[in-house]
Amino acid sequence: MGKGAKIARSILLFVILAPVIFVGYCEYRRALIADGFDQVKVGDDLATVERLLGKPAEIMTCRPKDHCSQELFYYSFLERWMIYAGPNGVVVDKLGPEVLY
Repeated sequence: MGKGAKIARSILLFVILAPVIFVGYCEYRRALIADGFDQVKVGDDLATVERLLGKPAEIMTCRPKDHCSQELFYYSFLERWMIYAGPNGVVVDKLGPEVLY
């Protein structure tokens, strides 16, 4: 087998495996977030949320500030989960998954 054939085989293998690995990782991440999200309960403190879901991708201030002071965002491929925390640092609501396309 010549050098060109080896390069072509390597490229073909990469083209086949890269999407499989990407899809596998996306599903793994989605399952981790979904499992942790299901375990989060209203009234849990933020330390419990971080233990179950890890650090959020984003933290924003709620607007209007009627019921919450922070929105914590967790993302997987094309999905978003949100945890709303009150001024006392406990979960007051949660929403997800929300499709992002």
